[in-house]
Amino acid sequence: MSHQSGHDNEKSGAPGEISRRRLFNLTGGFLENYHSVSNGNTIAATPYTYGTAASGSTLDTLENTPLVILWGHNPNETIFGHSNHYFQKMKKNGTKFIVVDPRYSDTASSLADQWVPLLPTTDNAMMDAMMYVIVTENLHDQAFIDKYTLGFSEDQMPEGVADNESLVAYLTGQKDGMAKTPE
Repeated sequence: MSHQSGHDNEKSGAPGEISRRRLFNLTGGFLENYHSVSNGNTIAATPYTYGTAASGSTLDTLENTPLVILWGHNPNETIFGHSNHYFQKMKKNGTKFIVVDPRYSDTASSLADQWVPLLPTTDNAMMDAMMYVIVTENLHDQAFIDKYTLGFSEDQMPEGVADNESLVAYLTGQKDGMAKTPE
């Protein structure tokens, strides 16, 4: 096996690893992995989100967090790092947990102050509804948005973009005639 790319799975000499990667690459949509299932996505998105490839903090920075929303995250069953240790400690110290997951998982059972059992594939609709409430009730940080974002509202769109292509136009239904209300 080649050591050129530096991926742990190649170094391990796992049988069929090169063939598996070649097969997945034929169809597109295959992302090399680094360390964990989602870390490859994190590595790809972080420079666009934070402006640098290096970001993050340690789990102990969460200790004074009053609220945690675990959206499709089930650390009791997936053994995701040491997060469950910190979450259990935070729960004992009064942190409230909302678990958004179609399943009443072990994590929901042991941590959730509120379990939101949304239906599979309805995550985006719920996120849209939450954004709709935040925007229409003016609960967002407009100064931050004005300084650091592009495309939030119609007056923040780049020149030449068609009308009703902003996030606000989408949420309020100006784009497609359907306001993304919680209902």
